[in-house]
Amino acid sequence: MSKKPPLQNLGFKWWEHVTGKKNCETYVAFSNLKYRGINEKYRTILEQKDITTGQIEIYYAHNGETEEQKLQLLSSKSNFGSGRSNYGANLLYNEDALNEITLEFTVPGKYKIDNIDIYTQAMAGLCM
Repeated sequence: MSKKPPLQNLGFKWWEHVTGKKNCETYVAFSNLKYRGINEKYRTILEQKDITTGQIEIYYAHNGETEEQKLQLLSSKSNFGSGRSNYGANLLYNEDALNEITLEFTVPGKYKIDNIDIYTQAMAGLCM
């Protein structure tokens, strides 16, 4: 599944109903994701105003509980970013099908993205 979410300049939530599969690992991949900060509150002391760290929090059900993962995004002007724009997260193995993923863009700024893709990989038949 591939989607391009509506992105805003302020922190916001975006959720997607997904058709997961049983006994699979689920992955979320961000293609050409770029972040530019707009508030010096979220920068380190030696960085310019628009060089900040953004964050996406990913929420999903795992074994009956809600799990959270955090994805740190560096500004394209950051010396530590190395031009990285493709990100991914493993949402772990689930015996039950995953049916919803919530993404929360928690730090205000400008987020640009081409696609968010969700993949599943069957674990049946793998030795444990």
